[in-house]
Amino acid sequence: IKVYPVITGLFTFLLVCSAFCLFSQTPPLEHLSAADGLPSNNCFRVLQDSKGYIWVCTDNGLCKYDGYNFKNYSTKDGLPYNDIHYLFEDSHHRLWLCGYTTFFCYIDLDSGEIVTIANSSKVDHTYNSYFLEGNDGSVVSGILENAFYYRIFPKLKKVEKVIVSHPNLHNCQKDF
Repeated sequence: IKVYPVITGLFTFLLVCSAFCLFSQTPPLEHLSAADGLPSNNCFRVLQDSKGYIWVCTDNGLCKYDGYNFKNYSTKDGLPYNDIHYLFEDSHHRLWLCGYTTFFCYIDLDSGEIVTIANSSKVDHTYNSYFLEGNDGSVVSGILENAFYYRIFPKLKKVEKVIVSHPNLHNCQKDF
């Protein structure tokens, strides 16, 4: 019995079969627009939350997409503003929204409740370009170029303005 040709043939057969399995498929890229259900074609940010939903920031509200259907949020639904520029999900499943405003707002992803926290620090409309979560459950929001940031206490519905004690805002984590 010649084993060598049998093993070679079997090896060649397995190699050819495995080559077909190795071809990956590129997931389809779907182009979505206002015609499909987005509140606007001007989209600023996209975020996938911890539950797998896709959130889209637009100049005409916020959009939640489950892969099939859109749920749009606007001032009619309780948002304090429609011009949403940035999103951040914290460890408590709160989706923080950012726009040119004096209000801070989040959507509780567990209950769907929209919560608005007024900023009483006497600042005109401002755009906050980031969010960070503090160890104490607070959320920090600010602009990287400025010498201050806002510390938001969601449970107290309180906002305080914090002056940065050092010029490098990237080290502001020392402050909380």
